[in-house]
Amino acid sequence: MGSMYQGDIEIIEADTRLRYAQCVQIRTRVFVIGQNVPAEREIDQHEDVCLHYVALAGAVPVGTVRWRTYAPDTAKIERLAVLDGARGRGIGSGLMAYLLDEIPRHPEFSYVKLASQDHAIPFYTAMGFEVIGDAFDDGGLPHHDMILKLRVCSNGGK
Repeated sequence: MGSMYQGDIEIIEADTRLRYAQCVQIRTRVFVIGQNVPAEREIDQHEDVCLHYVALAGAVPVGTVRWRTYAPDTAKIERLAVLDGARGRGIGSGLMAYLLDEIPRHPEFSYVKLASQDHAIPFYTAMGFEVIGDAFDDGGLPHHDMILKLRVCSNGGK
């Protein structure tokens, strides 16, 4: 039920309360403690409709990401976070690669959207995302919306 990236990193769906709690703990450490995002802002109204994933190094949760339907033809990736001590090992890239393999399996989606912190724009640009719109503040940090157009197959994505 998982995929291996960068050797020892396994990515699995956080489909239990424990796995979801691990995702929230990582997000809290990265965003609330590390970046001073208000705690009440970090858990939002979309938690229950998102699919959450956790990256494990051995059995240790080190990264997380979630995605949801944003519009009828658009999926939105949110809350990508990797613990400080695990950065530089390709975990964020592995989580994104996992979702960019998973989301196109849903033929209704033509686009993938995300809101990038400004410092991370080059990370997402390297994956094919393009900046759209003006800068905005999200949780006290400058962000830009970004979009990726998925390849459209003439046979309905099959």
